[in-house]
Amino acid sequence: MSIYTFIEKINSKKYVLSTLLKQSLIIELKSTQSSTCYYIEFTSNGANLLKSNPDNIDFYIEGSDTYVDDVLMNKYSLKQMSSFGEIQIKGSYRNFLKVDAMLKLS
Repeated sequence: MSIYTFIEKINSKKYVLSTLLKQSLIIELKSTQSSTCYYIEFTSNGANLLKSNPDNIDFYIEGSDTYVDDVLMNKYSLKQMSSFGEIQIKGSYRNFLKVDAMLKLS
């Protein structure tokens, strides 16, 4: 997955996170092919890949490696892939809007 590239891109644009986030946001990225889970914590100071399972997850994105990568690299929007049924998302609408904005602005 292109998680490391995405984290580098979002950290290079710290104004995006400082504008969107007043508290931390933790998302889980899960691959349906390899059942691998990644956890990314977004704060106003930047994004970090977590090494252990967090207690509270705010937003879930699950799909094949290809489609999750496409969303992370902004080839397709989160809403588009979700409506096509290629990825599944869970979380509040407010968190969806935050994640979608971070993906588009990275």
